[in-house]
Amino acid sequence: MAGLSWAARDVTAYTTAHPELTIRHLYFFADNTSAISTIFETRTSTAQGYSRTFRELIIQYLDAHQDNKVTVEWTPGHEGITGNELADQLAKDAADLAPPHKLASRASARRRAKERAHKAWIDEWKNSPPGGRFATANRLPPTDRPRKHFRELKREVFGRVTQCRTGHGHFGEYYHHHVPTEPEDCPCGAPLQTRQHILRDCPRYEPHRDTLRTASEHIDLPTILGTENGIKALAKFIERSGAFTKTGEPPGPRNGAEGGEGDRGHERDPPTDEEDDANGDAGEVGEVAYSDDEDDR
Repeated sequence: MAGLSWAARDVTAYTTAHPELTIRHLYFFADNTSAISTIFETRTSTAQGYSRTFRELIIQYLDAHQDNKVTVEWTPGHEGITGNELADQLAKDAADLAPPHKLASRASARRRAKERAHKAWIDEWKNSPPGGRFATANRLPPTDRPRKHFRELKREVFGRVTQCRTGHGHFGEYYHHHVPTEPEDCPCGAPLQTRQHILRDCPRYEPHRDTLRTASEHIDLPTILGTENGIKALAKFIERSGAFTKTGEPPGPRNGAEGGEGDRGHERDPPTDEEDDANGDAGEVGEVAYSDDEDDR
């Protein structure tokens, strides 16, 4: 689009400067079918400034003489056509030049504002040392769109994945700081039940640990908690093992004899006030209350 706009500016300026040549037909060639199909449209778009400039210049040229004509045609790109590679490079260079108009489209202004805000966000993230229990997982740069694991995971599993990554969930290390009425040791006998213990060491979850090793052979916590592949493996591990739930047990059969009818075998007494602090509004494995006491970010 920028290339067509600058080409229109240059060729119309040339015809105006050399009326003795009586140029009556202008040909524009482009290998971008989208640009060709939208160059004459007036709808809002990111390149509407270039489109507007092209239309205005072409209309001026056509109005200057009744025999003037304009043709815009598609040409295949990178097919050995003489001059096409040079024209392609010139078009890219033109996109970096100042626009041939003083007005900025609304779409362009919004896009540039969004880009500036996102860049500032990324810069702040890069220059701010991570702190708190989320520091281990804070390896993915911020984005203005939900990541794949956010969009595709079951709500309950996503809640536990988030709790594990942020360090605010149903395990002893969190209880030690925020719910002192709950035990901080692990049922396997470890004196302090940490995320690392659950993911790497606790014998209760060894049958499910191969899932984590697909992302990290040695179950490296920054890899498991802070990369796309690691989070994907973590979600599978959590769903199958029952880790980071109140009981820490794998889910029971939907219609088996152990639980009676449906999931009733896993129902428990109403939570205490301390449990409510950890459970929030999402039940047994819901999001836990967040505290800023130890998290700098």
